[in-house]
Amino acid sequence: MIQFSKCRLIIQDRRVLVPILNDTMVSIWYIAGSICFFYPVNKETGVLLFLLGSIQLFTRNLIRIMKSIQIKLVSGYRNNSRNPQKSGQ
Repeated sequence: MIQFSKCRLIIQDRRVLVPILNDTMVSIWYIAGSICFFYPVNKETGVLLFLLGSIQLFTRNLIRIMKSIQIKLVSGYRNNSRNPQKSGQ
């Protein structure tokens, strides 16, 4: 929750918000990169913006992978390789 002077911004589910913000930023990078290509002086900036957009598209897939994988601690599980017990005790 972020408090402003007379209102609050409440983020209910960050797992939904992060991909939306990422997609929005990708769109901004590609639009700005396309505009830069209209002017010969700004072509290097356009290439840089396209590269940023491509990197963010890659992170989009990483975000989707992280959302789909859950690591849970299984109760009662012991890793015997860390705590070797002597046999016969």
